[in-house]
Amino acid sequence: MVSVADLLALVGGTLTRAELPRARAAIRKSSVGDTFSEVVFAVITARRHELVTGLREFFDPGLFTGRLGRGALAEVPGDHIGRLFGDIEIASGLSLMRVCCGDAARLCVLDRKTDRLFDLGEIFDAWLHGDAPLPGPVTRWIGEAVDDFTYDELTRLGPHDYRLPAPAPGRV
Repeated sequence: MVSVADLLALVGGTLTRAELPRARAAIRKSSVGDTFSEVVFAVITARRHELVTGLREFFDPGLFTGRLGRGALAEVPGDHIGRLFGDIEIASGLSLMRVCCGDAARLCVLDRKTDRLFDLGEIFDAWLHGDAPLPGPVTRWIGEAVDDFTYDELTRLGPHDYRLPAPAPGRV
């Protein structure tokens, strides 16, 4: 997250605590917010491209086809997730992780250099569950950037296995 103070450091200047709310409101109303969003999107897109170019095709993709099974992802034992995703990372360079929240779970790709999370591509996900014969082209293994939580919010359960904290009672 970038604060108003971070933005001021980029352009020079200071604000008092009393001025911060007015500065935040002014930034939201100005074109600075749109420009900043475009810059952030370009940086994330470029990093995704760098990650994709560093991936390796599987020598024997059949070794991993359907290895997550057809059950609920949250119910797959953590030790199986750790071994499977570790083997996939060694074979391809793709750092996968399971993120659980309550009874739900999703698969993400972790950029180990920046801690940015990306969704796993749909074909690759289907392949791990046995719903596709191959993982698809390397260029489609990494999906869009995850924008509803960050790596810093996760609790590590084991290798490649993480949990989001449950929301506080009364909060959605």
